[in-house]
Amino acid sequence: MKHVALPAPAKINLHLQILGLLENGMHELDTGFVYVDAADRLHFSEHADIRVSCSDKALDGENNLVHRVLT
Repeated sequence: MKHVALPAPAKINLHLQILGLLENGMHELDTGFVYVDAADRLHFSEHADIRVSCSDKALDGENNLVHRVLT
């Protein structure tokens, strides 16, 4: 089974405006941000289905934004 771990850099929004709702349920944004010296680590493995787990169990599964993006 293939496995890869990638950083997901943290950022601070300098401004954030929601412009509207897209057909896929995501928001159209106008934003400006800067990256900071912190990051989460995303781990990907080959599976027949999409499963998302998190160190914070409240963020597991289909409600996780990563799951929504992948589906």
